[in-house]
Amino acid sequence: MKVIVSPANYLNALDLIKINTHYLLIGQECFSIRKNYSFSNDELERIINEKQNTKILVLVNRTFFEEDIKPLTKYLVNLSKLNIDGIVFSDFAVVQICKEQKLNFEFFYNPETLVTNYGQFEFYLKNKINNVFISRELRINEVKQILDNKQQMNVGMQCSGYSFIMESKWKMIENFNQEYNLQIPLNKKLYLKEETRNFPTIIYQDKYGTYLYTSYCLSTIKQLNELSTKPDYLFIDSFLHDEQWIKEMTQLYLEICNDPSNAIKHLEVEKQICKNEPINSGFLGEAKDMVYLREEEHGK
Repeated sequence: MKVIVSPANYLNALDLIKINTHYLLIGQECFSIRKNYSFSNDELERIINEKQNTKILVLVNRTFFEEDIKPLTKYLVNLSKLNIDGIVFSDFAVVQICKEQKLNFEFFYNPETLVTNYGQFEFYLKNKINNVFISRELRINEVKQILDNKQQMNVGMQCSGYSFIMESKWKMIENFNQEYNLQIPLNKKLYLKEETRNFPTIIYQDKYGTYLYTSYCLSTIKQLNELSTKPDYLFIDSFLHDEQWIKEMTQLYLEICNDPSNAIKHLEVEKQICKNEPINSGFLGEAKDMVYLREEEHGK
């Protein structure tokens, strides 16, 4: 198992390299969404020069439209000149452009919710996509089935961080402000509390749209011990977390990769890292264990 994590900033990236993090996932302006920080080209090049044993992936996970094709092509061509180790994408336009331009990237496909069974792998492999991230909405028996039948495919799964729920191009918070003459801040973690639900959801808006996340941190330590075939990659979704959380959580999962046993010890450390944030196994856990947060449980 290898750990993939996005740094909070340039200095955090250097700290993660020092502790021998397996993969850093680097986001950049205009081509990456749901990232804590946009790395400049200069910072990316400096990280590549300092990477040591760490591999560098670049996040190219926007949905692209006709007007984006030319700038995206130029961006991918420029990326191909750098010593990066792969790109994480969600739109097949990225693969098509790379094929047309004869760009040789290692592809990591992360469509968030679409990879749900190993029957899809033949198509991906034919298109030189050797790495995929499976959906978070799978039960543990479905994950086991995929991992036991993955064959040549490298499979990643989210192990920690808030769980992504949905994305919309609509500027929901901005529109809400205009409708009700409010000044709710953008580019900030906010909580959406619906009357019909007894737990909040994280809502966040940037210039590309609006995103919803769970307000609990995913915890997969118990389930990792249940898997006879382990995932190739453990993805820490660090979006909306600070550099201390990112470094501590990365250190924890690096230890788990080295020694998957002793889950109770690791779980207690994870609870300390998350402090007052609730943690939950999401769909991987038992239905009775699913978190339904009340306002008072979330410090509201």
